[in-house]
Amino acid sequence: MQIPSTRHHTIPAAMAACAAFLLSLGGLSSAASGNTPPPASALSQDEQALLKNKKYQQGLKDLAAHLPLEASKNFQESLKTKNLSESQKAIIRPFLAEALIRAHKTDEGLSLWEQLPDSVLKSYWTAMGLFNKGYFTRALEKLSSIPDSDPLSVYAFQLKAQLARQLGDQQLLVESLIRLGRTDSPSVSHTANILLADTLAGMQNYTEAQAILEQVKNSLSGTEKPPILLPYAELVDGKISVIQGNVDQAIKTFASIADNTSYPAKIRDLARVALAEGEILREKRNPGQAEEEARAQQPEEENIHTAGTGEDRLITFIGGKADSPLLMDAFNILLRENTFRTDPQALEKLTGWVNSKDATRQPAAMYAMGSLLLEKGDLAGAIKLAGDGLAKYPQNVPVQTLCLNIITALLEKGRTEDAERLISKYPGTSAGIIFQQGALAFQKGDYPLAQKLFREASRRGTEKTAETALFNENLSALHANDAKGAAALVREAAGSAKLREHILFEQAHYAAKRMNPEATELLAGFVAVAEDPALKTQARLDQAEVALNLNPPDIQTVQSTLPLLEKEQLTPDQAMQLGRLKILLAENLQEWTEAIQACRQTIVLDKDGKQADALYLKLGELLYKNGDFHEAQLVLQPFPSKYPDSPLKAAALFLAGKAAQQSNTVNTLEAALTIFQTLGAGTTQFAQAAKIEEASVLLRMGKADQCIAVLDELLSKPLPRYMRLLALSIQADAWVTKEDTHSDTLRKAINLCTEILNTPNLGLAWKFKTLTQRAQFYERLNDQEKALDDYASVLVHTPSGSSANKRRDWHWFYNAGFASIRLMGQAQNWDGALALARKLAQTSGPRAREAAAYARRIQLEHFIWQEDPAETEQPPEMQAAPEQAPQ
Repeated sequence: MQIPSTRHHTIPAAMAACAAFLLSLGGLSSAASGNTPPPASALSQDEQALLKNKKYQQGLKDLAAHLPLEASKNFQESLKTKNLSESQKAIIRPFLAEALIRAHKTDEGLSLWEQLPDSVLKSYWTAMGLFNKGYFTRALEKLSSIPDSDPLSVYAFQLKAQLARQLGDQQLLVESLIRLGRTDSPSVSHTANILLADTLAGMQNYTEAQAILEQVKNSLSGTEKPPILLPYAELVDGKISVIQGNVDQAIKTFASIADNTSYPAKIRDLARVALAEGEILREKRNPGQAEEEARAQQPEEENIHTAGTGEDRLITFIGGKADSPLLMDAFNILLRENTFRTDPQALEKLTGWVNSKDATRQPAAMYAMGSLLLEKGDLAGAIKLAGDGLAKYPQNVPVQTLCLNIITALLEKGRTEDAERLISKYPGTSAGIIFQQGALAFQKGDYPLAQKLFREASRRGTEKTAETALFNENLSALHANDAKGAAALVREAAGSAKLREHILFEQAHYAAKRMNPEATELLAGFVAVAEDPALKTQARLDQAEVALNLNPPDIQTVQSTLPLLEKEQLTPDQAMQLGRLKILLAENLQEWTEAIQACRQTIVLDKDGKQADALYLKLGELLYKNGDFHEAQLVLQPFPSKYPDSPLKAAALFLAGKAAQQSNTVNTLEAALTIFQTLGAGTTQFAQAAKIEEASVLLRMGKADQCIAVLDELLSKPLPRYMRLLALSIQADAWVTKEDTHSDTLRKAINLCTEILNTPNLGLAWKFKTLTQRAQFYERLNDQEKALDDYASVLVHTPSGSSANKRRDWHWFYNAGFASIRLMGQAQNWDGALALARKLAQTSGPRAREAAAYARRIQLEHFIWQEDPAETEQPPEMQAAPEQAPQ
């Protein structure tokens, strides 16, 4: 089972970058937080005393002036003031904790807030600290404790919106932006509504998005327009035009924004990148028109958006905007369009940027070049590039993203040592690197550690990362046999029906693959609630697989499930699994013709031949079981040349030898002997079994001395118990064939049988077979008494039932019984023969009627008139009272 991984091939698009910037506008300040001293007339005694504390007062001024680091130093100094009461310290500490969070001294700030009493401020700033550390889910939990009616709720919703973007939670983002759009502050409400329109457009809700944009534009018209809001609203307008397919209108909008020098540089750059994307889209839809318009335009330094084709414009943008935060967006678009692979000049420029010393452009270019190397499969080059990037720019996001992509590729190829080395160089503890550490632990088999790391990644990452991490945490729990942990994940995934369904499926599928006892129940439960057709189909296949592997197989479930699966749209792999299940079902029912037909049909389905060797081996086995020995040979003997690298080659050759042996002609026996000698000389798992079969063929060919020699050599080495017994039994038969030339051969054969019977814990099957074999040898020695004793030892065990094992036991039972009757007849002991025949007739086995007929024949032929006690004996209540003598 392979572990799914997260991908980091791209970085958020340009519009998302601007949205994140807009969300940060109007962030909570000290004054807005309510963490400002009240007017002097309302001061408490402690607060009035703090008016004389210069460090405390300077800290308040620094905080108001957005100098949090300086403020934190002054607050810390103020706490050292002599004779400062505990109540005065309690006033200072919240300001210090806030300043520490603002100054990104997050651990210190969170530690201090933890010591302070619960309050709305504590919830907000703790959430902010957790946000800074990447604990997005925990930050969201803290914000949920702030009531909507509290003045701080506006800032809480701003932070919620940022968290929603990080987590990829569209629903939370929409709810937060709607709430912010209703605030009394125009700067906050207008920003939120523009972002809301952007979000709704991405969700294809164009009508509502355009209505919101129009409302914002009307509100901004005739007023002092915020320098960023109106052009951003126009950008969103252009984005909606692109989504709706009106690319020409979007291009005009983006070009107008890019050319407006009164707009902020960042907005103009956003428009330039969006314009290039629009041009690329138009080039794809109408190459002729785009080329004509490109030729008509002359590149101008002031108008980067008129520099040629869309790709050319992006390359020009990268070359002229080395410090732009949108470089990554430009590189990603070019990578998506394969520009660097198809345009040598573009690749030459990229190589130059990689080798440059520019601290902004070089890491972004490294990311792009590394992505190309990964596509080409040049892992060594990509690893070197990532190492150089991490050495120079350890905190750079493009370099870190490249590093994560390379780690993913290394783990997919099983190169755990290289992945581990790269992970050790990665700075920080982002969700991405923690996820990769979990994937590494999983591949190394440390499943408890993988569980822990995936859990941490799910708490830090986006919604997509969190879902992937929870899914992999579930796989880790299953491999760690942590049933409790796996069950808890089902509850944790309750918020996502899709994720929950996938986790439930994996738990049932995992149990099925390992034939765990709970597999049947888990699969039935999943099939009952499954919504995803593909998962439901696979679960049904698993149900049939598990049912066939039960002891005894649940044939009824398989027969009711397979017809349902035949109506489904199956993947090639699922069709192959269904074909295999049909073969196994027919084989279980011993319907060999149907099994052979199902096997041939499945071979046709295996178009790429991935399972051809296994299927042809199965076909040969089925033909053998059906008695089609010649056909089985035709399928199996070419196997080694057709599939020289198959691990099943020895098994196929062994079965080919068995088929040739069963054909029992001079030529086929010679062919079988050659096959078994070849296998016996090898080192495969069939070598010893082939030696035994070689001996059996030699015996059948009348070469008893060679047979005995082969078995002597085999028995001189350690053998599995069953194989040793088989070798001794065949060797006993071989000695018997030499009876006419050596007077002691029968004694040697009998001794071999005795050796088998002296084996500890010998099963009944071997005991019955060997007793019968030895009795026959005693008959040849004319030692009828000992022969009868051995047959009597078999007859002590009267079988019952009709299973395969019982049918075998009945065979030996009747064989011993009829042989004993024959020997008694030879000794003229017809009373004993009749008694034994009647005993056999009273059994419930398959030859009881034959024994009854035999008993009647003995009685008639030898004039034995005593009645069968079984027929005359009646229970007391059925017997008539004796007649009274007449008086």
